[in-house]
Amino acid sequence: MNFNGSQFNLLKEYNQLLTELLDYIGGELTSLEHGPTTVAGTYSVTGNTLSSLAGAPRIVEKDFICHDNRLPTLKGGPREVGGSYHASKNLLTDLKGIAKDIHGELGIYGNKLTTLEGAVYVGSGIDASRNEITSFGSTLEFVGGRILLRPSNIEYEADMAAEKAPFDISGIEINGDIFW
Repeated sequence: MNFNGSQFNLLKEYNQLLTELLDYIGGELTSLEHGPTTVAGTYSVTGNTLSSLAGAPRIVEKDFICHDNRLPTLKGGPREVGGSYHASKNLLTDLKGIAKDIHGELGIYGNKLTTLEGAVYVGSGIDASRNEITSFGSTLEFVGGRILLRPSNIEYEADMAAEKAPFDISGIEINGDIFW
């Protein structure tokens, strides 16, 4: 499909308008079915009653924000997120279905997670506080910033973390601090 400049700009404006509309609806959205497949900006469906991401865009060029819903899983969510991925304050017990490459931060605090299994590449940090994380899993390869696991006064430097970690974190490149 080929678009000329004005058609492409119209699509970008439509995506921005749809994003603003979905963000404005807050509290009443129950489904993402029949939505756009690509969003050139941020896609936010915060504070609704979603129980599924079926119908979510496949590609979100900036941030994907679905926190404060009733999501038990991230299946059906975007495959590519150019910015941050925020899925905090849901009912998540695992990260199955999460985008493999997240170029910003991953916000998943306040769920029921015990592992970060499913996350692969996170360009910035991870906030997984207010969960009961006992494992990073076998899929996590890179985190470009700090990792928050639980509210704590103890801070470990990344190069010392492997010695003091309560579970194995070998093989993961972490370019930041870890807060246990």
